[in-house]
Amino acid sequence: MLINLNAQEVVVVNTIDMAGEEKLTAMDVYNSLQSSNKIAQSTVYNILRRLVHKGVLIKVLTLSNDAFYEIKKIKRSKHISYIYPRKITELTDTRLDTLISQITAELDAKMLDYEISLILK
Repeated sequence: MLINLNAQEVVVVNTIDMAGEEKLTAMDVYNSLQSSNKIAQSTVYNILRRLVHKGVLIKVLTLSNDAFYEIKKIKRSKHISYIYPRKITELTDTRLDTLISQITAELDAKMLDYEISLILK
């Protein structure tokens, strides 16, 4: 079961440069969320909360346990959404790997500054 963020808002950006620290990628977040290690999950959420608090991340409402992925071009309203109406723990590694690959390929192909939002519903 994923940690309840009490409707706090979070966003996962494709790559986040945390002020000289290592970068946090969408794959890092995916790996941590898939982990059965609650400490790993908690660590990722704490990083995201910190980045939201610092204003590094745009806020996206967190509602329940379904996974909703959205790619949104910064400063534009046009976006591509990937919606999986299942609990994230029920998605196979292969399906989530495919999803992350699609997102990465989309970003690389456009060579544009995109945001990747992970909304845990």
